[in-house]
Amino acid sequence: MAKSKKLVIGGISVDLKVLRKETTYPCSQVDCQADCCSGGVWVKDEEYPPVMKWKAAVKACLPKERHDESLWFEKDDESGYGTQTVDDPQRPGKTCCVFLQADRKCSLQVVSRKKKLGWPGIKPYYCAIYPLYEEDGEMTVDDDTPVDKKTGMCRKYRPGPEPLFEMYPDETKLILGEAGYRELQAKAKELDAPAKKPAAKKAVVKKAAAKASAKPVTPAKKATAKKAVAKPASKAAGKATAKKKK
Repeated sequence: MAKSKKLVIGGISVDLKVLRKETTYPCSQVDCQADCCSGGVWVKDEEYPPVMKWKAAVKACLPKERHDESLWFEKDDESGYGTQTVDDPQRPGKTCCVFLQADRKCSLQVVSRKKKLGWPGIKPYYCAIYPLYEEDGEMTVDDDTPVDKKTGMCRKYRPGPEPLFEMYPDETKLILGEAGYRELQAKAKELDAPAKKPAAKKAVVKKAAAKASAKPVTPAKKATAKKAVAKPASKAAGKATAKKKK
């Protein structure tokens, strides 16, 4: 991919890493062990009330030991709300998000679908856009979160590379919007297009052609040429010739 300046779409700076082509499948529900849900996630202030509004439906998805909603979030004065983690019953020695169901699905996403709350519903923004990431007006991809390749279905090999942002269209649209997604597609194609070779200058081509077709001048023709040059030329003709040579 050709080098380019940083992309800015809808006021959001786009890290060129999201244009990187990979040969892996996007997230899959098949045999997924929810490795990306090993830790908690920070939740925007406006996302906390909707979760509490649907707490009864959320509790129905979780084991009884997680029904106390006062233990669902931790509050930080600087970062706001963050989801709590608990011991992962299916992976000894590891943790998981408090909202992760026994079937490895997100209870907040399940409730959103059941109640037809749209996308992402009450699922936190930063969970919904994973593995993409957006902070301080920049969209990038989370390459730092460790992923267990044996159980992370989002890292399984597949033939045929595809840009990361096109692997995750819904996630990209949450960040950039529908129009922003289409604009990113167009710019990605421009960056991926092979560079065009500069066209040869016409003057150089003409000069080369004239040189190739020139014939050796005989002594008789040289004399004729000298005779023609000896004739005085008008000032107007001389100026026109000078301009042409330039």
